[in-house]
Parts: sequence; structure tokens; C-alpha cells
Amino acid sequence: LVVAYAVVSTILAVFATFIAAASATVVGAPAAASAEATATSFAASALSFLKGIEAMAEAIATGGAAAIAGAASFDVGTQLGTGDTEVLKDLVQATVDGLDNVAAGFLSKWERDFVGYGIHSGARHAVGSPTGPGYLIYGGGTQVAPAGSDGDGDTVWGTSGVVDNLWARLFGGDAWNH
Repeated sequence: LVVAYAVVSTILAVFATFIAAASATVVGAPAAASAEATATSFAASALSFLKGIEAMAEAIATGGAAAIAGAASFDVGTQLGTGDTEVLKDLVQATVDGLDNVAAGFLSKWERDFVGYGIHSGARHAVGSPTGPGYLIYGGGTQVAPAGSDGDGDTVWGTSGVVDNLWARLFGGDAWNH
């Protein structure tokens, strides 16, 4: 998944460099517009591809966790069936020893989901055309402050997706309409 993200981001960076260079000249403006359309199409396709890989990775991880839980349950059940009650002490100790890893994994997933929301491609606070306020960069919803007004007519400051996400997680609802 990380390699796929790196490849996609590299391709988009090449598109961005070409578009910036071509846009600097009058002669290159049509090529820049064409490249921007191609980059937008590529970004949409890449988004679907990356979501598919992410779903596959999550399914594999969930299956692996279920297999480990099943094997541990079978082992504990077998040992209890033979009269070994020390296995419960070992199970509790192993659980306590693994809590730091569980906490780190939870925080990592929360951070990934939180930041991912801020750069999602839905761009609900983007306004106007790709060249207007709150413009989209290849389908991303990240804006530079101030980004103009959102679809509800509210002024959007900063990276609105991240602000909106934080507000929704802490207080519920839309940060711009509270």
C-alpha cells in the first residue's frame, strides 16, 4: 500500500511539475490544460485503485487477526481441557504485555483516518472551478487559507477537511455550521 501511494504521488508530482512549467508560457498553456485534465482523470482512477488495495490489505489483516485469535482460543481451550489452569495467568500476562502495541496501532489508525479525511477527494468545501477559490489539486480537498466560501456560503480557512474532521469528532456536525 505504501509503495502504491509512493508511485501515485510521484506520478502526480511529475504531472504538477509539467503543468507548472507549461503554464508559464503562452505556447504551453494548451498543453498544461490537457495535462491537467489527464492528471485529474489519473487521480480519480488512482483513488479507486488505492481504495481497492486498502480494502484488500484490511481484509488480509482482519483475516490474520481472526486466525491468531482462533489459534489462541484453541490453545487455551486445549490446555484448560488438560487441567492446566496456569494458561489463564499466561493469557492475562500476554494481554497486558501487548497493550502498548494495541494502543500504538489504534493511535496510528486514528491518525491515518483523521489526516486522510482532510485530504479526501470529495472536497466538500471546495468552491467553484479547479482554478477558483478552494481549488482542487488533482482531486484533493486541501485548500490554502483563506480558501473562499464553501458550498454553504461560509468562509473556509486553512485545510477545511482537517478542521471539519476535528470539529465533528469533538463536537459533532459541521465546523462551519455550528
